Amino acid sequence: MYQTRVPAPAPTPSTLFPVPLVPGAWTVPDNAAQHWIVAQWSRALGKHDFFLKHDVAELRWLPLPFYAGHMLVEAAVVDAKGRIGAADMVIGPTGCTRVDGQSAQWHELNEKLRTPVTDIGKAEAYLHFFCSAIHGSGGRFRVITEIDDSCFRRGLEEREAVEQALRAAIVPLQFQPGPGCFIGEALILYERNAFKARMRIHVDGRVDMEDDERIDIDEKALARELCQHDLRWFG
Repeated sequence: MYQTRVPAPAPTPSTLFPVPLVPGAWTVPDNAAQHWIVAQWSRALGKHDFFLKHDVAELRWLPLPFYAGHMLVEAAVVDAKGRIGAADMVIGPTGCTRVDGQSAQWHELNEKLRTPVTDIGKAEAYLHFFCSAIHGSGGRFRVITEIDDSCFRRGLEEREAVEQALRAAIVPLQFQPGPGCFIGEALILYERNAFKARMRIHVDGRVDMEDDERIDIDEKALARELCQHDLRWFG
């Protein structure tokens, strides 16, 4: 047997996490809940125990409206160079499902829970989650509804033109119901590219991008995350 390290509890989420996996009202679990999270997460990974391999500085969590009874848990990791990263796990009645850039586990979970996307609010929340949970060679697909510092490369002095272009392109999430789905537009950041896309979210959790329009901006100005399996590094 071994003992896993549990981060010290904090009263509110700190600025340690520069960019959450999804927007929302994240909170810091109390000490008992943190011990429970560590036990569940460690049991799910077994010999690949995340908490033994990484220096976890803080935990936070967020309820997922489309997965009843499930929480999205995020762990902040600091490496020897002071670089900040994050890892995410969905924990609930179906067990633990790690966010590692793949989509198969979410399709399997959707089949277990059947029609998880039943209204517009859940559709919009699910779009944020599903896009961010999937990683390509250029990082994750991030739905942008607000323009803030997390969109831009650190230390960038001249970003005004890029920021204006993004603000002009930003699309409020206003999905409309369709036959067995919800349809709307979204502004997506991927790698260091921005594009406006028409999205179709099916009630069973499938997501289709029907068309997209690239936003003409200086891509060097945009921030990029390095995604390595279940870890996202900011920079």
